[in-house]
Amino acid sequence: MYDTMPNGFAAIKGTSLVAFYRHLPSSLSHLVEGIQARLCSMLPVGSYEPQPAAQIHATIIRLGTALDVGIHSSRSDDDDSMLPIAEVHETISASSALPFSIQFGGYNKSQDYGFESDSRSPYDRSFDIRGDHVVLIGWPERRDWNGVTPLGSLRAEFEKRGFAHKYSKGIGDIDNDMYITLGHVNRVMLEDDAVSNLVVAMREMIASFKSVVELTYDDLAIVSYSDKTLPIGSTRVFKLANSQGKSH
Repeated sequence: MYDTMPNGFAAIKGTSLVAFYRHLPSSLSHLVEGIQARLCSMLPVGSYEPQPAAQIHATIIRLGTALDVGIHSSRSDDDDSMLPIAEVHETISASSALPFSIQFGGYNKSQDYGFESDSRSPYDRSFDIRGDHVVLIGWPERRDWNGVTPLGSLRAEFEKRGFAHKYSKGIGDIDNDMYITLGHVNRVMLEDDAVSNLVVAMREMIASFKSVVELTYDDLAIVSYSDKTLPIGSTRVFKLANSQGKSH
């Protein structure tokens, strides 16, 4: 049974495993609130649409399109039999990744943290505007001798089982980045230089605020959506911790 069942939802387009949907941890929520307030004060009116707080989430991995996982808008509202619930349970258990802590913010420009993300420092990657997406990125605090974090190993385990990570660069690639989309900008209203200056200012702000949150099994959910921003009214939510036979 779904924990959240919207009324009159649109046809499902995709399914993902996400973290913190509708329930951001306190320190991360405070960081996000500060970022949103700063962005709204710095950007021209109408040029930025912040993501509603309840919709903000981190995607662990995309589980597939509606066709891939057998989800159709005509199926019964309380039928979750076509969701890959068993596979998700087994994969998480096999990875032995959970729980683990993730740091958002608090990365200084001049400090060497012993790792890079996409050949850039965590300071440079902590905040970005990609196209129209405003993105906050954090990283697990723990990593092995080869630089692989629990998040990276969890995604790798899913890929072994046939689930493709959106940002994978190919076989053997490990993605340790925890992405959170905060909102969307209207690039037509903004000069490129203004966007670049804004990104620099936001990275400086975020460097002064360190949020460390723990990701546990209880924070995870499978979501089926018609809109990737996961509006409450059109997103189906299945909390893994509420299902039978939980193993972690």
